[in-house]
Amino acid sequence: MTERTPPLHTVHGDAGASFTDFGGWAMPVTFDSLRTEHAAVRESAGIFDVSHMGEIELSGPDAEQLLQRLTTNNVTALDPGQAQYATITDEDGTIMDDTVVYELPPADDSDYLFVPNAGHDGQMHERWLDHRDEWGLDATIENRTDDYAMFALQGPEAEARLLDPVAEDQRTSICDLSRFAVIAVTVAGVDCLVARTGYTGEDGFELIVPAEEADSVWTQFDCQPCGLGARDTL
Repeated sequence: MTERTPPLHTVHGDAGASFTDFGGWAMPVTFDSLRTEHAAVRESAGIFDVSHMGEIELSGPDAEQLLQRLTTNNVTALDPGQAQYATITDEDGTIMDDTVVYELPPADDSDYLFVPNAGHDGQMHERWLDHRDEWGLDATIENRTDDYAMFALQGPEAEARLLDPVAEDQRTSICDLSRFAVIAVTVAGVDCLVARTGYTGEDGFELIVPAEEADSVWTQFDCQPCGLGARDTL
């Protein structure tokens, strides 16, 4: 099986990253040292490339019902611009994956986005298609994993670092963004989705960026690049 690479694989290699296989992806495990990367996120800010995470979009009249049946949280409680953590189980209740489900802002072309873990996007895309057809639901399901990069800007200074490249008239929206909320903003002239989510235990944001614009956004943040090793320790 061919190993998948994030859009910035070459950029990370040029920056001295060491790589590891994670869910079939060649991802940076360290850029510097684990101690340096971990401390940067706890004390200031660090940025992670998490483009190995999947992105599956849903739209249509029955998109909400399909997600409600296939994830364990209450999708009907979401409003546009909100997200929730959930698990995905099989018919016996065994957990297959965990995920974040987003009800997207109204201006987005799709109604919902959910994020499976590395290497699970194809499996979950097929699972959603199969159950949609079995239940006769009206929903469009697209695996957009290869269309996006995903970055996690994390740490007590994450908000301040994000504000610099964000369009001036959108900065208040960033400051007002609550946990598990998502908005569409322009970062360095690039249309992105920005959510106040992350796995580090610090304040921070996850950015979903068009793959072809990944470098333009990544280079805006003058902070420590971090690999999956520090993501684990954090």
